[in-house]
Amino acid sequence: MADEKQKANPPIIQIDKVSLSFDNTAVLSDVSLNIVQGSFVGVLGPNGAGKSTLLRCIYRYLRPSSGQVLYRDKDVWSYSANQYATEVAVVLQHTPQQFRLRVYDVVALGLVPHQSLFATNSDKDKSIVEDAIQQVGLSHKSTDEFESLSGGEKQRAMIARAIVQRPQLLVLDEPTSHLDVKYQIQIMELAKSLGITVIASFHDLNLASAICDELILLDMGKIAAKGKPVEVITEQNLSDVFDVCAKVSHHPQHKAPQVTYFYGYVGNSAEGPQSHED
Repeated sequence: MADEKQKANPPIIQIDKVSLSFDNTAVLSDVSLNIVQGSFVGVLGPNGAGKSTLLRCIYRYLRPSSGQVLYRDKDVWSYSANQYATEVAVVLQHTPQQFRLRVYDVVALGLVPHQSLFATNSDKDKSIVEDAIQQVGLSHKSTDEFESLSGGEKQRAMIARAIVQRPQLLVLDEPTSHLDVKYQIQIMELAKSLGITVIASFHDLNLASAICDELILLDMGKIAAKGKPVEVITEQNLSDVFDVCAKVSHHPQHKAPQVTYFYGYVGNSAEGPQSHED
């Protein structure tokens, strides 16, 4: 049964004993995991746990010190930059400087990996761009300069550019950090609705629990837990990895784990918050 399930949903990303160090300091240590095609996977962990570093190894910004990352059974570094860009799109926490481009032009950059050097955009291409802009709620800003947008609007434009890129794997490095709650939920639901593989890092544990099929919990560059949200978001893991006292219950709508934090850390930093009663 397990073999049949593996064939039906093969891993699109295989991370095999990946380690990475900077100045003799280990940032990732012997990380191994598979990301199944079509799944939405969240990466959790406190600051410095290695979340962004792991994602950077997947989208080829960093090369591991040892181990390898495979995309469709091939080392990611065996692809040309353009080949990989036709398969993998990335949205980062901080938006790049786009000089004086209009929002429409920034989103249209997602077409570049699929075009020849001097190609012009067809009517179909223009329709794809316009649809993506509409999906992220920026149609009224389409002709505005990208730099005039708010931080949240810029992030939505980058999501639209990724949609236009038509990837099979979408990597999101805390893309909702600058978004209002409404757009945090909408953008993540939009990413999930694309029907492709998504791997995203989160700070918001409740959003990750609601959206993700699988979670990876990192602590000091190592995998502390992985599995379904109910297996990863536990009171023990929150205590061990995040050093917080919390109660985990079931969300009233989708039944996934929901975290309620307890307070009272000031003056109790050595022991954590005061104990609580249910």
